[in-house]
Amino acid sequence: MVAMGVELIVVQDILGHSNITTTMRYAHPIPERKKLAVEALASYGNIKEENKVVSIAR
Repeated sequence: MVAMGVELIVVQDILGHSNITTTMRYAHPIPERKKLAVEALASYGNIKEENKVVSIAR
């Protein structure tokens, strides 16, 4: 389920785990998703830089 994009908290509920750490034990990171996460983080930095407001002292 996690590999298909289902949120971990939803998987926990469906499987009836009382603790999220139990669910996390069985949810392994997928290399493609890790790459997408790193790319998203990198683009977030670029977006913040593009939207930077420059103030001019008078």
